[in-house]
Amino acid sequence: MSMWNYLFDSEFKQRRDIQKIRTRQEELHDKTFYSQRSTTRRLDDLEIERGELALYCRAAVQLMIEKKLITAEDFVNKMHEIDASDGKIDGAYTLP
Repeated sequence: MSMWNYLFDSEFKQRRDIQKIRTRQEELHDKTFYSQRSTTRRLDDLEIERGELALYCRAAVQLMIEKKLITAEDFVNKMHEIDASDGKIDGAYTLP
């Protein structure tokens, strides 16, 4: 800012500055709101996908056990083997 802005300050400039600040504040509020809404929507979608995958896996394993293609014990042993294969026994598999 130049010295002229300090010497010839006016109510108009002050109102304009206040309006700029309010407008920017509203923009940031809207951006934050829509970002949070988008994140919530994505989490909801992921929860639905997780439920579908759990259903598919459970149905496939149950069907294989019923058809005597595998035993429940074989399945559990293979799960433990794959769980340990990523270097951490945590009930999950992490891609290398």
